[in-house]
Amino acid sequence: MSAFSPGGNAAPPVDLRHVASAIPPIGLAPDAIARAESRADAGLRRGLGRVWAWQHGNVLIVLDQQGSSSWQLSELFFDEIYGYYLEQRRIAYRCPREAAGVALAWSLRLGSGPSLAAAAALDAWSCLTFTDAG
Repeated sequence: MSAFSPGGNAAPPVDLRHVASAIPPIGLAPDAIARAESRADAGLRRGLGRVWAWQHGNVLIVLDQQGSSSWQLSELFFDEIYGYYLEQRRIAYRCPREAAGVALAWSLRLGSGPSLAAAAALDAWSCLTFTDAG
């Protein structure tokens, strides 16, 4: 497949199969390592186990503690064409139980098997998170 101007300009036709290879791949930004190290330090200050992430197929559900009484719940969908996650919805809650309940409700639409897997993963995570929080 090639694209060219019907006006007959002197530029050679462009082979569209090679355009995708000219686009740089999505990778780490130059400051990604520094940002990751700063996030790691913040995780140590907040305590470990404050983020729960669960994936089924193209759906990713993330529950993250933002502060002492703020929990953020996000649902993301992986776009296979572009190769990154698109945020479907994000909601903040004051109570972790309410956020966990909504996360399980979101998993229910994926079927009984995935919702049971999400419940088991969330249960294991909450046992680790809230017993270590002291």
